[in-house]
Amino acid sequence: GAAAAPPGSGFRCFTSPGGFQVLLGRNNVQNDELSNRVAAPGDVWMHARGVPGSHAVIRVPSGAVPADEDVQFCADLAAYFSKARDSGKADVIVALAQHLKKPKGAKPGQIMVTKELRNVVARPARSEAARQEGGA
Repeated sequence: GAAAAPPGSGFRCFTSPGGFQVLLGRNNVQNDELSNRVAAPGDVWMHARGVPGSHAVIRVPSGAVPADEDVQFCADLAAYFSKARDSGKADVIVALAQHLKKPKGAKPGQIMVTKELRNVVARPARSEAARQEGGA
């Protein structure tokens, strides 16, 4: 859906080069909410591989397809808002939101990816948008 971030949701909100809305959770409770309730099945979900960090979602209106630059933009943000921030580069998991599953009894923010679309190598330091936000 192309809906705006729910008012008062507190998610980090960015606009990708192609005009897609990108949302990131600020903590494990928001990550949970974003991945399990806000993300639509066709939205693109990302997370830095193997390190704690924000869940990131590209809101994809029906019939639209984010370009590689949109995916890279979101991956850089996901890496920036993770423990990989100070790495030169970081692997980021890319999946469709419909391939996310919350295991029974899992803690907030824990999610299982049943099918990955691909892996993107992100460069957290390159995320201009994140730095402009002041890293808040």
